[in-house]
Amino acid sequence: MDRLDRVWHTSQLDFDLLLLRAQGGDTQAMAAVIALAGRCGPFWPIRGDRYHARHAVEQAAVGTAERAARETAVELLASYCDVPYPQGELSEGRIPKFSSALRERAEQGDLLARAHHTFEEESEADVLAVLSASHEPWLIERALQAFAEGRGEVARQLDREIFPPELSLQRSEVERIKWMAARWRACELGAACGPNQYHELSQCLYLGNCGLGMDVRTYIQQRELSGWQFELMQKYLAALDARLAEQGIRLGGGR
Repeated sequence: MDRLDRVWHTSQLDFDLLLLRAQGGDTQAMAAVIALAGRCGPFWPIRGDRYHARHAVEQAAVGTAERAARETAVELLASYCDVPYPQGELSEGRIPKFSSALRERAEQGDLLARAHHTFEEESEADVLAVLSASHEPWLIERALQAFAEGRGEVARQLDREIFPPELSLQRSEVERIKWMAARWRACELGAACGPNQYHELSQCLYLGNCGLGMDVRTYIQQRELSGWQFELMQKYLAALDARLAEQGIRLGGGR
């Protein structure tokens, strides 16, 4: 696969090539294989029927709209995952090996490996440098997620402006708004955000938060955030653009 944000739509042939690239040390391929294994593991026979994702459908009562939606969600997810991936090879320690390799490469400065780890423990200046140079929606989304953790003065200034103490917001609520903002901006920059993406389908299957057929931004507005939270997200994005502009950064367009 050429782009990590397209890995969810892989086919058997794609996966065979992806695994070969990962075994050959390709950073992006290793990250993509790890992502696919995490998403599809609950559907693979090697895990056993007891742990198959279809059992999440049973959490909703028979005959209800939620039950029908969960059934549709599991069918859509299974259409991507119930194919004969070389699961034996993945179960023989390859995923841990890929993870270790990515950790080492992140420490060595590899951009994709750093993004895979959401720029863990990196400074705000490092994250801003990624935002200033990248045109790739997935990289920008990961960098915005890292920026949202408030590791530097620019992010803390933004938090004081949009999420002041008098709003009495829980930390988890603020984090949710900022993570949704990162997804929203990635969509605006060209990420795969059409209907029935993995996150939205899994939310439906496992949590009953179903908005089948919605594109990502519609789902965020109608299913992820309340009206007030959505308004705060929009204010956050506008203020983010202003603070980044002060640094000479335009998302998706560099400096």
